[in-house]
Amino acid sequence: MKFDKKWTREKNLDLLINFYELSIDEARERYGASYKTIAGRLESLFDTEEPDLLELLIEASEEVKKRKGVLPSSDSASRREKRILLKINKLQNKLAKIRGE
Repeated sequence: MKFDKKWTREKNLDLLINFYELSIDEARERYGASYKTIAGRLESLFDTEEPDLLELLIEASEEVKKRKGVLPSSDSASRREKRILLKINKLQNKLAKIRGE
């Protein structure tokens, strides 16, 4: 998998984990790019079929869950949480198929 030189694996992971916590100015300073470029990169990370990037999405979602202490059971999850869990499960299944598991 090829990453743009500016967007390393670590920087992509950081973007996925921290983007929503940063102000526009903080994001510009942290990633050294315009907000449009940063948001475009985030969108391209979410809208991917590449196995390495899907794995990166899963890693980021697990880190965000750890930080927020969010690991709801399906019984107590709100509708929004259930949708997020379904999307995570779908991505994990897709990744497993790609890997041949």
